[in-house]
Amino acid sequence: MTPATQQPTLAELLAGCANPAERLDRLAGAVENDPGRWCQGTLFLRADSTTSAHPEGAHAACMMGFAEIAWPGKDKAAADRQVERMARAIGVEPTLIAAWNDHEDRNPGEVAQVLRRAAGLERPSRQRNTPDAGQPARRNE
Repeated sequence: MTPATQQPTLAELLAGCANPAERLDRLAGAVENDPGRWCQGTLFLRADSTTSAHPEGAHAACMMGFAEIAWPGKDKAAADRQVERMARAIGVEPTLIAAWNDHEDRNPGEVAQVLRRAAGLERPSRQRNTPDAGQPARRNE
């Protein structure tokens, strides 16, 4: 495990990610490689172990924090979408995300697994056209 002071912030870690699926996959990999990237009891954790409700300078996050940075947006509609998407990936009601995250038996492996599941939910179906490219999705043959 790399000392937090030498790690990139979560924002730096996610630089270059084009969409929520990429951000969620990168966050899952970060938690798998360093369980200290996930925290309990606060939205975000900085390298100096101070807690924060804001992602700026954060080196770790809880599931709600991961939702905030995976699906950016500052208005209420964006916040509602963030919560709904993470709740769907976890398999709980939105009001139970924090309780799920902060459960004493929760472990980083479960967190990474949910982040990967959330990434999968964000990927377009292979049977539909991709809206970005305007081209039909490729089929595995």
